[in-house]
Amino acid sequence: MNLGPVLVDVATKDLKGAALDWAVGVVEGGAPIEGGRLEWVVGGYPAAVTPGMSNNPYNLERRGFGYCPSTEWHEGGPLIDKYKLRIDPPIHGHDDQWTGVFFTDPDGDDEFDSYEISGATPLIALCRALVEAKLGDIVKVPACLVMP
Repeated sequence: MNLGPVLVDVATKDLKGAALDWAVGVVEGGAPIEGGRLEWVVGGYPAAVTPGMSNNPYNLERRGFGYCPSTEWHEGGPLIDKYKLRIDPPIHGHDDQWTGVFFTDPDGDDEFDSYEISGATPLIALCRALVEAKLGDIVKVPACLVMP
C-alpha cells in the first residue's frame, strides 16, 4: 500500500516551482492522505496536489488549474494580506533579488521577530518567507517535485 510520496529535505532558500507551491500548500493547511494526495481549501475552493501526469507524478490542481502561488498573483497575492507579508525590491547595485519578509510577535509583546529571504521574483520571495517562518529553513517535499 502506497501511503504517499518519497519526501526529501530541501533548503527553503532553494525552493522553487512546484516544490515551493507544495510547501505553501502545507502552510495553508494541506493534509496528506493515502496515495500522496495533499488537500486543503484556498479562498473557499478546494485545492490539491495529487498523483497525476505520466511525466510529473504530481499534478497541482485548483479549480481545474494549477495551484501556483509562487507564480500567479491571484493565488500568491492574497497571502500578503493574510499573513501580513512585506516584499522589498532589489537594491540597486547589490543584486537582482527581491526580499520577502514575514513578521511575527509570538509573545504578543509588540517585539517582532522577522524572517527575511530572497527570491528572483516578488512572489517567490514572499512564498519562501512564509514557508521559512511557518515550516523552517529545511522543508520536506516530494522528491518528484524537485527533480530536474
